[in-house]
Amino acid sequence: MKKSKMHKKYDWETIENEYIYGYQDDNKKIFPTLSEISKRHTIPFETIRSRYYRHKWKQKKEETRIKIRTKVAERKTEFEAENIVHGNSLFENIGILGANIITSSLKRQKQQIAEGKEVPTSDILNVGRAGEKYQQIMKRSQDEMVERIQVDTTVKASLNKGTVFDRVNRTLEFMNEGSGDYEDLPKLSFIRSK
Repeated sequence: MKKSKMHKKYDWETIENEYIYGYQDDNKKIFPTLSEISKRHTIPFETIRSRYYRHKWKQKKEETRIKIRTKVAERKTEFEAENIVHGNSLFENIGILGANIITSSLKRQKQQIAEGKEVPTSDILNVGRAGEKYQQIMKRSQDEMVERIQVDTTVKASLNKGTVFDRVNRTLEFMNEGSGDYEDLPKLSFIRSK
């Protein structure tokens, strides 16, 4: 009877969790040593150390760290995949817009030829080059070259002002207005005009 009165009760679950998961103190995450736990909970160091070995705290802490690292890596992978999908979607939209621009340009050139007007060779070549570029954009957006897409570049390109996205959007707005004055179209960076 005397022995049980002398035996102190400790909240071993909380103490073990503090060692394995750490605890918050003044907005900082603290991962205490066995000695620090001993002082913090006023438990003799030998008692803490004995519990540490018997209940395999070191192994549990390492298993927890591995699980956390795995979860963090999974989340990073999901984030990168979302960025790639977003980038592919943007480029696919650019490809579609480009195809519409090329189609409009070809119709305009066809109409000029039908009216007996001269269409400069450079204009025809520019439309052809632009068509090739839009085709490449579409192929890339359809995952033919996903391994080459750099997540950082995709994210930065979608955030920068004055990018091809802005110029294509202005072109689309222009086309939706239906004014038909193609000379006012914003120049796309890959169409070479002489």
